[in-house]
Amino acid sequence: MRRAFIHLAVVVTLLTGTSSAAIRGDEPSLTETIDRWIDERLDRERLQRAPAADDAVFLRRIHLDLHEVVPSQERTVRFLNSDDPQKRSQLVDELLASPRFGEYFGEIWRNRLLSPIERTQRAKSDRQLAPLMEHAAVLRGMSTVESDHELAT
Repeated sequence: MRRAFIHLAVVVTLLTGTSSAAIRGDEPSLTETIDRWIDERLDRERLQRAPAADDAVFLRRIHLDLHEVVPSQERTVRFLNSDDPQKRSQLVDELLASPRFGEYFGEIWRNRLLSPIERTQRAKSDRQLAPLMEHAAVLRGMSTVESDHELAT
């Protein structure tokens, strides 16, 4: 549920062309609007709000939510050592601008749009093609070795 809501929030952000820190005149920012939706839902469901995540937890979660990978050690150290009060919103903007975000969300939408039967058939096809692709890679390696040998003689 949480992941689906984050995906919805990201899509709304992209469709409205609003960054996570933008405010338009008297209108509430997108962040405030999303917070209001979450608060209304929590109130309706009578659920308790979780405390804000610390920087380490936030970094891991946002990377997994937007890129499906954990951050590198270098990224982690740089983020945790930063004193910039805007580092969270800057990180979100950076991750959204990355090609990996588009690839990951493309996978998500493809899986949601394809029928379960089509996904099963594709997975079966991929499994059947894997040995052929490995064999082709071996053959390409052999042809490279043969070409190198011919060049050497």
